[in-house]
Amino acid sequence: MTDRAEQEGVPLCPGCFAENDPDADFCRQCGRPMSAMATVDPLRRVQSHGYWWRGAVHGKVRPIIFWGTWLSMGPALLISVAAAIWMVHGLSEGTARGSLSDFLQLFLFVGLAIVLCVLLGTMTRNYLAKTADAEDEET
Repeated sequence: MTDRAEQEGVPLCPGCFAENDPDADFCRQCGRPMSAMATVDPLRRVQSHGYWWRGAVHGKVRPIIFWGTWLSMGPALLISVAAAIWMVHGLSEGTARGSLSDFLQLFLFVGLAIVLCVLLGTMTRNYLAKTADAEDEET
């Protein structure tokens, strides 16, 4: 903690310890939410969630974030892949109508599966790299 922050009561970011304005909702350096308004206001809440997603995809990933993301997003990935396969099978067999709404649903399921694969794949790669780095440091 800096002397100025101690003397003047300047709030510090809990993540990067950067000095911020007293009325700041987010850290000016790392973007971490710093106030209750950051989680209550709908637009600021989106930015708060973005901070979590950026933390999960970039840099070091803690085990709690890794497993929590897999537990929350893994089932969604499986369901979207299963739904896309089911729709493709229905379209190829002729049991589905083949309407625009069927193709739109297929597009949405495939798009969701791709986004989740990229997110979970990137986060897993970062987590495994961090784990390998920690093992190298121990030896």
